[in-house]
Amino acid sequence: MVSDLIVRIDNSWKYEVLNGLFDVEMVSRICSIPVSQTYLLDEIVWRGDGFGNYSVKSSYRVLCAEQSNTLHGDFSVFFIALWVITVPAKVKITMWRIVNNFIPHFRRVQIRRLQVTSVCPSCQTVGETVEHLMRDCMFVQQLMRKLKLLVASIQDEGS
Repeated sequence: MVSDLIVRIDNSWKYEVLNGLFDVEMVSRICSIPVSQTYLLDEIVWRGDGFGNYSVKSSYRVLCAEQSNTLHGDFSVFFIALWVITVPAKVKITMWRIVNNFIPHFRRVQIRRLQVTSVCPSCQTVGETVEHLMRDCMFVQQLMRKLKLLVASIQDEGS
């Protein structure tokens, strides 16, 4: 514990203990941290909850918020536009699931170590991924053409 590294009489660092545990640079960094002049008991506080109490639910919320911040930094404009457009909610939710890679597909099942083939069952050409299912599958492209929807495939992106 950190309290074992502090001399309580004069509130200074125990240099001999620090030197035995850390290299010179780390000891220098530790010693640059001022030691409090008042002695308080350590207290565990969880900052992921407004009351300072830890729960699995509050931990899950913190993790989701962190993941959301890292994953959606580039998509924030997209998500704002997605939720305000006038389309049925099921379309918005499906788009959200596509962007977040929450669409079930055989490659995801294979990653979870279940014994399945990851080849697309519709076209039988390549592995089934979200990108393939939603954009590159020949079956899906034919369906989109029949529905008169424009979908760019990977081959079209180069031109």
